Amino acid sequence: MTKAAMNQMTMNLACEFAIENIRVNTVSPWYIDTPLAQQVLSNQTYLEEILNRTPFRRIGKPSEV
Repeated sequence: MTKAAMNQMTMNLACEFAIENIRVNTVSPWYIDTPLAQQVLSNQTYLEEILNRTPFRRIGKPSEV
């Protein structure tokens, strides 16, 4: 499921369950420091582009998710 689909599902569920005072949340992290992400982030030019678009200017850690 894409992040966009997850966000849309979350909004739909939040609207559906709001009547019962049930909150619906989602966690959709950007890049997290994992072996899979390292394959992409090893390209220094691409990493700089990602960090420039990231508010904290760093890659997330698995323990933060």
